[in-house]
Amino acid sequence: METQQVLDALKPKAASYGFSEEELREASENIAKLHPEEATQEEVDKVVDNHLPFLKLSQSAANRSYERLKAQFEKDHPTKTKEEEEAERKAKEEAARKAKEEEERRKEAEKKEPEWFKQYKADQEKRISELESENKRLVSERTDSTLREKAIAALEGVDESYYGLMLKGKKFEKQEDVDSFVAEVKEGWEAMSKKLKIGSLTSVRPPKTGTPTGDNKPSEAVNARIERRKKAGQPGASIRGLEPKK
Repeated sequence: METQQVLDALKPKAASYGFSEEELREASENIAKLHPEEATQEEVDKVVDNHLPFLKLSQSAANRSYERLKAQFEKDHPTKTKEEEEAERKAKEEAARKAKEEEERRKEAEKKEPEWFKQYKADQEKRISELESENKRLVSERTDSTLREKAIAALEGVDESYYGLMLKGKKFEKQEDVDSFVAEVKEGWEAMSKKLKIGSLTSVRPPKTGTPTGDNKPSEAVNARIERRKKAGQPGASIRGLEPKK
């Protein structure tokens, strides 16, 4: 059976269920797939009637889910009545009015204060501000010192001459600064150490004299030549020059 056949039969039967046009078409497609054979209108009506209870059940389940979600949303986002909104507006206005009155009383009181008291109060406020700034500076220095010690401890095994200048101009405010600095230094140190190691190995050259074993003993060929020169009447022949000593 065709999807359109099913849809035409389903629309009037499911009109009161609250399904949209798209939902009914999707349901019709699914029913048609279950019954791919050709069918008369009577057979289509019968198949649709058999599926109606399931459609009604699914719609009831959807409605229950919707109502549950709606109730939860209303609980999480309660709506205010007009009376509640009006009360909230008045409360804000009252708070603003009191704040304004308090500010006016403060200004009026300041006008009545003697000059020496005004100066005294200004000096105290300045002193308090300076103390707060000093306290923040000391805390910052203490934090930097503690974190700096942690960074140095974490760089154990790295030559201090490598990271000394980098550490000198560095300021640590949080642990993340330490972790980042240590990682950067170690990465650079490992790369440099690897490069220096490779360079030192490639610069090694064999000695110009001596034997491959390094025992500095003359070879058999040299000994044979010395013996021949001795037999020829040159007993003082030297090993290095193979010439008789004078």
